[in-house]
Amino acid sequence: MNSFNPIINQYLLDIPYHQKEIMEVLRNLILNAAPGIEETYNYKIPFYNYHSWLCYLNKTKNGVDLSFTKGNQLSNSQGLLEYRNRKLIASIEIRSLQEFYEKEMQLHEILQEAILINQTIKSSKKIK
Repeated sequence: MNSFNPIINQYLLDIPYHQKEIMEVLRNLILNAAPGIEETYNYKIPFYNYHSWLCYLNKTKNGVDLSFTKGNQLSNSQGLLEYRNRKLIASIEIRSLQEFYEKEMQLHEILQEAILINQTIKSSKKIK
């Protein structure tokens, strides 16, 4: 299992409980998606790296956004990703723990696809 970043632990203590509980389950999902995922604190929010930026978590008015930095490359076969007029980033807003658990398998699939994209990009750079 990948380790928790103490800065993110502190960040979670300082946000409203509703968002904290959603972020905690998303955080666990991300960190357990593949060995070697690294948790960092950038732009005042939690970021997750796997060979390069993978995704990040951001508070929204009603919950938490799980945002993928290469979202434009994801298939969105689950139909959950929202692009909101962004060219690269795609995200999924989770508004409750119940919604998280209803979508957990689909979120895991999207994470695995994003991980595969980052692995492919890393591999293609080695070949050159």
